[in-house]
Amino acid sequence: MISTAKKQKAAADFVEPDGIVIYTDGSCRKTGIGAYAVVCVIDHKIKYEYGSYHPNTTSQRMELNAFLWALDFIYRHTDKNKTAAIYSDSEYCIKGTTEWMPNWKLNTWKGSTGAAVKNKDIWIQIDKIYEVLADRISILWSPGHHGVPGNERVDKIATALSANEPVTLKKSDIF
Repeated sequence: MISTAKKQKAAADFVEPDGIVIYTDGSCRKTGIGAYAVVCVIDHKIKYEYGSYHPNTTSQRMELNAFLWALDFIYRHTDKNKTAAIYSDSEYCIKGTTEWMPNWKLNTWKGSTGAAVKNKDIWIQIDKIYEVLADRISILWSPGHHGVPGNERVDKIATALSANEPVTLKKSDIF
């Protein structure tokens, strides 16, 4: 069920699937202050939003933490026969999970150059959950800053939190 790099150029081309959809995003300032956010959409309505501030991090770690949160949420809160979609504007998350991770594991978490995989601690957690969910989730690319409502909202949350600005998050009973 994996669909990677289906690059739609504008929001007009974007069609959100029915069911559970989670948008993920990370943000990091030059100072190393960052945040990640997720927006959970069920049947085209935002039902739950989450964000987390981190004072010493990188952009990639924030993208990965958002992605990990989405996987963990699906694992813990959805029925085993339900499918879900995760949208990310991070090719690092998408390709890392669907293309690169199998080789990293075969090479004891080393990349193609022989160097240790960066952010291995998060990738190992992603791998454990992804192995269980792979047959019932779609991992899709969402164009950043192109008017896709879920992506725009998750970007707004992550950017505000990384700037230590207040943001109101939607929290409701989902299931």
